[in-house]
Amino acid sequence: MQSAKKILAAQEFLREQQKKEGIYQAQTGVSNTISAFKTLNEEQHGREEAVDAQLHVFQAMLPIWLKQLSTLTDPHQAKK
Repeated sequence: MQSAKKILAAQEFLREQQKKEGIYQAQTGVSNTISAFKTLNEEQHGREEAVDAQLHVFQAMLPIWLKQLSTLTDPHQAKK
């Protein structure tokens, strides 16, 4: 218990020092809020649009990634 209190006190001291120096950045977590979409259909449409955009990026990048991967040597076939 004594060491846990010392650790917490040291962390608090460090945070205060960082705040004074202007280098402390508070942690941000995922907000626990209600969805901005009004209906389930709107949410589904929004999600589908996001996935569609990701697929377009992946389709554009896939040939480049495959070409880069093909230049790597296979460590399992070291004698070839």
